[in-house]
Amino acid sequence: MVVLMPGDMLVLTCTAIGVPIPEINWRLNWGHIPAKCTTVSTNGTGTLTCPDIQTEDQGAYSCEALNVGGFVFAVPDAIVVVKENGNICPKGKFNSEAKTAEECISCFCFGVATECRSADLFTYQIPPPFDRYKIVSVETIPTIRIHGDISSQISQIRPLARDGVQLLESFSNDLNVYNIPYFALPENYHGSQLKSYGGYLKYSIRHSGNGTPNYAPSVILSGNNYILVHKGEEPIPDYENEKSVRFFYGDWYKQQGRSEILASREEIMMALANVDNILIK
Repeated sequence: MVVLMPGDMLVLTCTAIGVPIPEINWRLNWGHIPAKCTTVSTNGTGTLTCPDIQTEDQGAYSCEALNVGGFVFAVPDAIVVVKENGNICPKGKFNSEAKTAEECISCFCFGVATECRSADLFTYQIPPPFDRYKIVSVETIPTIRIHGDISSQISQIRPLARDGVQLLESFSNDLNVYNIPYFALPENYHGSQLKSYGGYLKYSIRHSGNGTPNYAPSVILSGNNYILVHKGEEPIPDYENEKSVRFFYGDWYKQQGRSEILASREEIMMALANVDNILIK
């Protein structure tokens, strides 16, 4: 990978060993290289020089070594990426993909810094084998309060394969519309989960039986003294409901008095910086 800015000079070097000494040729996306590029091949070493690189010059540059005995292509190709000028976003904002200033995002670095840049990160899936099954009670009215472990009050808790849990709950226990049972993700989901920002919590849930419906949040995220909630749609009884919640602005709310308002990007990141609970209803 070769990442350049518009106007930069591209210089690629390729060396081959052979008898007789091979000549080095270049191709761009299996076609001709740009006319502005020059090539030199000396003693089996070829150099490609392309001035004033532009977005139309990006692609896969192939190095071909050739003599009377045959030819061979270098593996892998050089993938040239030309990024737009990074001065679209002013100081204090970032977005390497921004085309206009309106697409820039405000930096948030927990008060440590005021400048930032886009990161070339990728998402990965956290494997979910659970070795413990903790159920907590959450009081949702008038405000959310997370209480302790109530696993002993549940009639039966048992694993489902390696990544699920089944709860059998009697109608005679102390749980009611004000104290809702939530499944607490294990401690390996706690602590700093900042890299999860922009990613998803995905799970499936199935329930059956009768009872008083409640409108408690589907997911509760707490950390750094923040409690954020994702409402979600109520699951359909006797049906495998696939759920997907994104750790992103627009999916999470916070309580303000007796009402709820959208949690800001900064508040979501603050909670993710030191997670102490991810609860699923």
